[in-house]
Amino acid sequence: MDNQTESLMAGGAAKKARKVPADNRMHGLDFLRIIFALLIVFGHYRVGAVDNGVFEGDPGPRVYNFIRFAVEMFFVLSGLLIAKSVKDRSYVNYMIARIVRITPALLFCATITFAVAVILADTKWGVRADWQHWLASVTVLPLLINDTWGIDWPYWSLTYEFRFYFLAGFYMIFFKTERALLIATAVWMAASLFALVIDNVALQTLTVSRASGCFAMGIMLHFITSVPRYRMQALIVMIPSLLVAQISMMREAGLRHINGDDFILYWPEAVGATLFMVIVIGAFVYVPMPKRADKALQLGGMMTYPLYLLHMFVGWVIIAKCADHGMRIDLAILTAMVVIVPVAVVISAWGEPFVGKYLKAALKSSTNAIEPHLPKALWKLLYTPQVKRKPPKPVAVPTADVQPVLPVQVLSPDASR
Repeated sequence: MDNQTESLMAGGAAKKARKVPADNRMHGLDFLRIIFALLIVFGHYRVGAVDNGVFEGDPGPRVYNFIRFAVEMFFVLSGLLIAKSVKDRSYVNYMIARIVRITPALLFCATITFAVAVILADTKWGVRADWQHWLASVTVLPLLINDTWGIDWPYWSLTYEFRFYFLAGFYMIFFKTERALLIATAVWMAASLFALVIDNVALQTLTVSRASGCFAMGIMLHFITSVPRYRMQALIVMIPSLLVAQISMMREAGLRHINGDDFILYWPEAVGATLFMVIVIGAFVYVPMPKRADKALQLGGMMTYPLYLLHMFVGWVIIAKCADHGMRIDLAILTAMVVIVPVAVVISAWGEPFVGKYLKAALKSSTNAIEPHLPKALWKLLYTPQVKRKPPKPVAVPTADVQPVLPVQVLSPDASR
């Protein structure tokens, strides 16, 4: 067999070995995001609307209160997806991708919330209808500093998401291997646990301990599902991650109870909630989705972000208007969801790509202009990918039974005449 044939066959085998059902994994997680985003919306409408006086009635059975922890599910998903996405990306490209992903939806959703609050002259239910909070929301950076700068109450979780993005980018600069990332996450969990035990506010802010356990659970799921050689180490680091998440959830539930919330989270429930998150998300990494549903699932997964940003105040306004006309609470909630979900889909399908295209071009041109003026060491930190994947070794093709190729005389077109 000649060298060319061997290289073609080896390349084909290597290409086959590299074929991983990544699309199915992502679409399974998209499906999960859709389900839990709708649960968050329902929980905020069914329980929150009653607790905050938007609607008079019974807030429902105790199990409804556990829907609030679907937000923690999104923290776990963020840890998993960010750990997967940072591979082969430089810090600059990673930050551009994050800014392009989070900013357009904030622009649309914060503006709609602000407009509805101003038009109705209504500042109830946690909305902060002033120019300062609108500007803080659309420019993103104030949200990184403080979780009270968002124009609507659900924006609190963005503060912890953005801090995690920043911390993940920090990892990308200094930790260039999977092993280093695993060790850094273990140190992060130790610091978070220490901050929660001693109840030090400054250290809790620095370690993002309000959500660090959930983010680390997602990172460990990445190692367990995608990096087999570190699977055992990841299972070990998963234990303090679960513990940090449980302590944080119970602590936040206790603070809410002190402030008048009737719901109390008990330790067995916190343990069960965190285990449920890990098992469900870990299972859906492998759940295959129908190929024909790829685009719908991708759009649905992307839609969950503007849906979360938009649903609270605007939805409560719709529910309150329905209540004024004598509508039952379940029908009022359905009406709000019928209005809010399509708006979120439109923002995700058309608004975000339109704004994101120009934002990405502006950020690219800015970084390209700065790049030649950077010192070599700084350039290497900012522009070197985090982890370089090693290409699979070519598969050796057995040649024992292959007949030798006889030389063939090459004839020119005119030679046969």
